[in-house]
Amino acid sequence: AAAAPMAGALLIPFALPAGSVLPARAVLLPVRCHRVAPVVMDSSDDESEAERRARYEALGREEVVRQSGLDAGADDGGLMAEFNKRVESEGGATAFKAKIAVSDAKSTVTSTAAGAKRAGEEAVDAVSSLGDRLTEQQRKITTIVLGLIGFQIFIQILSSALR
Repeated sequence: AAAAPMAGALLIPFALPAGSVLPARAVLLPVRCHRVAPVVMDSSDDESEAERRARYEALGREEVVRQSGLDAGADDGGLMAEFNKRVESEGGATAFKAKIAVSDAKSTVTSTAAGAKRAGEEAVDAVSSLGDRLTEQQRKITTIVLGLIGFQIFIQILSSALR
């Protein structure tokens, strides 16, 4: 008995290569947005459970062999042995890891310092552009006020250093 078409399902036509045949039992399952996707079921009705299990086990064994081939290390021409020898000559794996950690810390500090330098340059640019917009009188007042603030900070640093 043929299955009744699903209500609201949209059948999507697709092309098969010449000479292709759909399996004996193909089921259309609904997917999102009321579309259907073909799902191929096992088409060998005359196959017994034992034959099917043996076929699946053979496929599983083939996959294990394939995976073990992927997991096996490729011939590197002695590069790994040379690398390990060099690591041992330079103090072992722990020293190697420490050198890497120091290098990482150095690059982090360098990038942070570069960011701080950029921020300082942007602040100087902002202040200089602000100075361009001030009148002569406003610039003189700003210079006096900032000079007094700087002098006050200098006196506080000096007095705390002499204690």
